[in-house]
Amino acid sequence: MKGDEKRVVLALKENNGQMLQNQLVLKLNESKVKVTRIISSLESKNLVEKERNGLTNNIKLK
Repeated sequence: MKGDEKRVVLALKENNGQMLQNQLVLKLNESKVKVTRIISSLESKNLVEKERNGLTNNIKLK
């Protein structure tokens, strides 16, 4: 896992294993595009799952 991926996983762990994607963007102080790419990478490694939630996504650790 890369440094940015670790930051996302740690943020999720601190928040009971799930978080809204827009909250992750604010917490990590990264662009929406970068967070989306990190989440896609983690999804391809089967570490997180993304679930649509209104205008954002709910990100959960697996």
